[in-house]
Amino acid sequence: MRRLLCLSACVIAITALPGACTTGMSRLDADYGKSYKQALVNQVLDPDASMHLEPVYGMNGIAAGIVMDKYYKGFERANPPPTYMIPIGRAGTGQ
Repeated sequence: MRRLLCLSACVIAITALPGACTTGMSRLDADYGKSYKQALVNQVLDPDASMHLEPVYGMNGIAAGIVMDKYYKGFERANPPPTYMIPIGRAGTGQ
């Protein structure tokens, strides 16, 4: 009887022990990519936007075109290069 009890305890321990151990996956591996997915979800203003079929109202096309033209023209002209002045002469003499 004692031998049967010891044998059953060993069988239970052998079957339960692997379930208690970790599977080799660290916490870093388990959480890999969650911050990217959370940032992506947080950037979506309206998750159901694809279900709305009515047109979007706001600026009319002409006004939006003018705004976009001004935006693009802002990149066309380059800023002049900065000029540096190097003083030549003696400092503090007033010359």
